[in-house]
Amino acid sequence: MSTHSLRRSVIARSSVATTTFGLWKIPPKTDLRPNSARRNGAFRYVRRVLSLIALSCLALFVGLFVRSNHAYITTPSMYPTIPPGSMTFINAEPNYRVGDIIEFKANGLLWIHRLTGIRPNGSYITKGDNPLSKPDLFIPEVRQQDVVGKVTFSIPYVGFPELILHQPGYGLTWLRAELGFAGKFVVFGVVSLASLLLLWSNEAAVPAKIISLPREELEGKMETPDQIVRIGEPNTNV
Repeated sequence: MSTHSLRRSVIARSSVATTTFGLWKIPPKTDLRPNSARRNGAFRYVRRVLSLIALSCLALFVGLFVRSNHAYITTPSMYPTIPPGSMTFINAEPNYRVGDIIEFKANGLLWIHRLTGIRPNGSYITKGDNPLSKPDLFIPEVRQQDVVGKVTFSIPYVGFPELILHQPGYGLTWLRAELGFAGKFVVFGVVSLASLLLLWSNEAAVPAKIISLPREELEGKMETPDQIVRIGEPNTNV
């Protein structure tokens, strides 16, 4: 056997154990799950991004709820402009114009309807946007001092938790009606994604197993020095 062949023989055996001047080197501990580690790292990055988005949305909603007057819609009188389950945000104004959607007190209740006219005596004429609604008739008539504020904007579905909390059967009925097929599909997708992320999170929480053998057992599995032909020495076994 030539010296070149001897070199290849030693290099081939070095994947199990290497020798330098007759001294043995024990291979370091090896992580047997590199793909899993990379996947867990990517999952942690996605989870951080989603957590940041969720916290930002939560902070935005908390700021809106704390620093603004808001009310949830319970009836379809303003449908389709503001469907039931919507959350409306109210801002007090010095004056109100025809066409504004206002929140006002009448008959011991709070109402959110559109201001459709102003009578000569200064009282307000209001009506819901629902085509089936008729102009409101309140005694006494609604005046500017009864108005809480103007609806600046509304967010659909956000008021459903509070509506369902106070009126479970009624709120759930309207929620099913408002979601429709597309909404139910979106809810199913969100729940499925949350379940998948939870499963990945549980899997990522399990540490990767590091397999290592005791030195004595590892040395027992290695070839002995007599079985390895050193470079430059003739192979007497051939």
